[in-house]
Amino acid sequence: MPEIQKLNHRHQAIVNWLLANPHRSLGECARELGYTQAWLSTIVHSDAFQALYQERAREAGVEAVHTMKNRLLKVALLTLDRMEEKLEVPDKASERFLTDTSRTVLGALGYGPQAQVRGAEVSKHLHLHVAAEDLERARERAAIALSGEREGGH
Repeated sequence: MPEIQKLNHRHQAIVNWLLANPHRSLGECARELGYTQAWLSTIVHSDAFQALYQERAREAGVEAVHTMKNRLLKVALLTLDRMEEKLEVPDKASERFLTDTSRTVLGALGYGPQAQVRGAEVSKHLHLHVAAEDLERARERAAIALSGEREGGH
């Protein structure tokens, strides 16, 4: 996805509209502000815009609802609703649908062999960036502490 380099007054206007209309769609925003939906979607889902939007939402004490996470949650909820509808009508759900659904749901809840394998694949990395001056000061403090321990008989 193309990334915008700099935010301008148009982007500020979009943020204002989204904060004032959290219940309305991006399509409505595009129409009202005179932009194409594709252009607006590119802008709204860029990292720079999302950072500004979420910061302004925090400042205003409201939830930033037009985020990728919220879109994914909405799709997940719609999918779950459809799955429930199929499961509630006995002849509507095929055996394959029932099997696939149970595997997916149980896996998401942490049951089954796939959940165990996924947990084993997780690796965490910690990257520390330390300035040379900070490292030198830390070494000096450690040396002083060690020399004090030796002289004091500890």
